[in-house]
Amino acid sequence: MDTHSNKTSYKLAVLKPDTTYHVKVLTQCLSRLHKTNEVITVRTPEGLPDPPRHLQLSCDNSEDGTVDVSWKAPDKGHGLIREYIVESSERGDLDWMSQRCTSTHSEVKELQADTLYSFRVAAVTSRGVGNWSEVKSITPKKGWLLYLFEYFSFIGLFH
Repeated sequence: MDTHSNKTSYKLAVLKPDTTYHVKVLTQCLSRLHKTNEVITVRTPEGLPDPPRHLQLSCDNSEDGTVDVSWKAPDKGHGLIREYIVESSERGDLDWMSQRCTSTHSEVKELQADTLYSFRVAAVTSRGVGNWSEVKSITPKKGWLLYLFEYFSFIGLFH
């Protein structure tokens, strides 16, 4: 960077979050350039992470009302991803239910079977919550154990 200035300070701008920079100052006095061997190391603070990618939803039909949610980490974490927030919302409901996890996979349980749910995920750094992933929807089904119980109750094996 060449500033050609007589200022005694300079502000570095447009630096990337969570990045280490090594800065060296050169001074010019009249027509002579003076070099220094001193290097200043600066690390920028963490930023907000990009959204998680490739959100995937699946139902485990052996368990009633459970959805497996998985995703890929953000392209740019802009720092250490401390956790993820997984949110689900029942169709037509403006409220989101949240749960936190530290891996890129989570199970959301105790959902109402045969009801459409929307899901989204966000990554969290020390700076805060990043943007949400795309929203995807799925309808959990009744678990096969519950179907068997209902069937055997219907034919009279269980009273």
